[in-house]
Amino acid sequence: MCRWSRVAGSRLTSPRSVRSRSREGEMPFIDVTIAQGRSPDEVRALMRELTAAAHRAIGAPVANIRVCVREVPPTHWSAGDVTVAERQATISES
Repeated sequence: MCRWSRVAGSRLTSPRSVRSRSREGEMPFIDVTIAQGRSPDEVRALMRELTAAAHRAIGAPVANIRVCVREVPPTHWSAGDVTVAERQATISES
């Protein structure tokens, strides 16, 4: 279902044409936090895929998409009061 809206006075414009004009100045910022331990190639692949996904999903120009990957030591990240390092040690012992 296409919804039409009034833009710039009384001219009717489709959402698609409004979207294509308004994306040029967008600068999406994607901030990802992961546990340390991945190779530089894996981190680079993640950045590439996140950029592509943002471009596909919202139409922002690739050159305008910013991605920041933060790596946290496994001892500084926990879920359910168990750190990633503790969880990895438990798996290694099994």
